[in-house]
Amino acid sequence: MIEPFELFIGYLGNGATVCNKASIFDDDYQIISHISEAGIIKWFVPSNTIPAKALEAIEKTAIEHREKTIKRLDSVMKSNYGYTKILEEIFKYSPWDETNALCDSIKSQPKECKNELIKEFYLKWF
Repeated sequence: MIEPFELFIGYLGNGATVCNKASIFDDDYQIISHISEAGIIKWFVPSNTIPAKALEAIEKTAIEHREKTIKRLDSVMKSNYGYTKILEEIFKYSPWDETNALCDSIKSQPKECKNELIKEFYLKWF
């Protein structure tokens, strides 16, 4: 376990950066993990080295991020403008081959199916 440990979660515009304020590394807080908008946790230290209470807080934050993103996607994709905006994000920031596969899979689908496929894709890559 990392000792001492003081959880810090900061928002820099692309999800949350999780740090240990009690440990300085390269003149900054030690980065523990990153939580994406979709609630995906990328660990920079083994998760089993994090105190249980801090680990719970990190996992809770990830769940909250995922729920918030799903809610936003559901709301935004109701309008054509929002639908287009989500697709623009996907095209800008997702792997090209994966994006092409998404486009192929939604071509002939009804709008409800398209929305679900797009939402699943977004949650996988963001």
